[in-house]
Amino acid sequence: MEQNASREEFAKTINGVLRVAEIFSSRKSLSAGEHFSIDFIPGTGSVVLLNGKPQGAPIKEPEFYSALLRIWLGKLPADEQLKNALLGTVKERSGRS
Repeated sequence: MEQNASREEFAKTINGVLRVAEIFSSRKSLSAGEHFSIDFIPGTGSVVLLNGKPQGAPIKEPEFYSALLRIWLGKLPADEQLKNALLGTVKERSGRS
């Protein structure tokens, strides 16, 4: 997150980062069939869900969700091929050298 945000923007994500870290630290792994998601709801904030159930109050800072998405869609994504696939910009490779 920090690599794709300005220092000021990242500072505004700290509360959200700490909340998500707290949730993950209390739950080391998910069992088969369980799921985790974070949804942004305008006017509400980022809602952290575990198996469809909210985990505490929403994260109010909009910078958190924006920075979260940039993990995969930012200038320095965690996985460039995944970013291209998500954006539909995957280039086909030819079999030629």
